[in-house]
Amino acid sequence: MSDFVQGFADDGHSYFRFVGAVTRVAAHNLKLLRFDYEDNVKGLSLYVKRLGLMALHIDF
Repeated sequence: MSDFVQGFADDGHSYFRFVGAVTRVAAHNLKLLRFDYEDNVKGLSLYVKRLGLMALHIDF
């Protein structure tokens, strides 16, 4: 019985370590995605502003 409990405890420990590692990786990737998203939105808004300025120059 104690072997079973010890094996379960070991499995639980490695399981929690695994979940912790996955959570850390996911959080890191989400942070990277968020930065990419902010950069993309900034780039897109600059692009739209440039298009607007070009349109203004064409109008004048």
